[in-house]
Amino acid sequence: MRALPRPSRITILAVCLAAALAIILVIGCMRGLDTSPRQPGQSEASRPVAPPGQPDDLKPDAQAAADTSGPILASDAPPALDPSPFSPLVEPLAARLFVIFPDVRPTQTPQAEATPPQALAALPDADAGRKAMSPTSPVPPPSLEKAAAPAPEPTAAKASKTPGRTVLVVGDSFAVGIGMTLAESLRGATEIRLEQKGKTSSGLDNVKFHNWGQTLEDLLASARPDALVVMIGGNDAQNGPGTEVWADSYRQKAGDFLGIAAKKNVPVYWVALPPMRDAGLNARVKTANAAMRTACESGPNCQFIDAWNLFSDDKGEFAAEKNLGGKTVKLRGKDGVHFTMAGYRLLSDRVLDGVAQTLEISQKK
Repeated sequence: MRALPRPSRITILAVCLAAALAIILVIGCMRGLDTSPRQPGQSEASRPVAPPGQPDDLKPDAQAAADTSGPILASDAPPALDPSPFSPLVEPLAARLFVIFPDVRPTQTPQAEATPPQALAALPDADAGRKAMSPTSPVPPPSLEKAAAPAPEPTAAKASKTPGRTVLVVGDSFAVGIGMTLAESLRGATEIRLEQKGKTSSGLDNVKFHNWGQTLEDLLASARPDALVVMIGGNDAQNGPGTEVWADSYRQKAGDFLGIAAKKNVPVYWVALPPMRDAGLNARVKTANAAMRTACESGPNCQFIDAWNLFSDDKGEFAAEKNLGGKTVKLRGKDGVHFTMAGYRLLSDRVLDGVAQTLEISQKK
């Protein structure tokens, strides 16, 4: 029997190469059948599969609205079968025979890993917010930059700017007017703080409308004034009878009012009422002025400021205007009771003449 020829090495190598090519072709065909989409970097095990028990009425649009970050599942279609059932068996076998390179697909690399600190330092100013959020950037977050506030002003410096003297003005609408003009006159006196607390239509008689006794106690406790300016009584004279009994009662009320200030050792400057155009009201005003003067002169630390002559003629009667510095100036309002701004300024200057001596302030006229 004739022996078969012994195959050469070239023949053996050719057969091995042919077998290898055949295996590669089989693997390629099997992998080509697997046409299901994959996300970048997604493995076979992580592909989305419709969960069991998915409701039939949840359509793809409703599912996308419920969860926009996850995959869209179509529950109406039958579950997709894996077209490559042999791939779990073939791929390990091929890996033993050949070196299979991984499926290289473009993936997004996190910004912190792709960009080194040197590149972050060279970014333009438009990326300052992104660099602040990067853990590799040395720039602190914006919240830390806002926290670095300038040091507050020392308390001693603030205390030096606080006015050292306080003047409190109370009373009716006359007090409101002189409070306004006093503020203008004291604008240059930085050491004086003016508290204007006048109330229109108020007085000492009608405590139901406004209780000046209680109000004064509260104001003295809160403002702690160094001087108290009072102008009141116009409404009381308008509504009162002006009799001797009323005058005695009003003097007592004025004395009680002054006693509240005396308990706090606050000096009082009580401003008298001016003459009135109406004869009856003018008579009652004179009675009220006499009662208030008596109460002020009887009480401690009270100065009565009489400004009657500033607003009266040569006979001591009401004057709507006067000649001041060679010029006729209107001083009283159309009602014959209140002042014009020029009249209030003239009265506040008379008040400052008395207050300035006690508080040693300079008035700006």
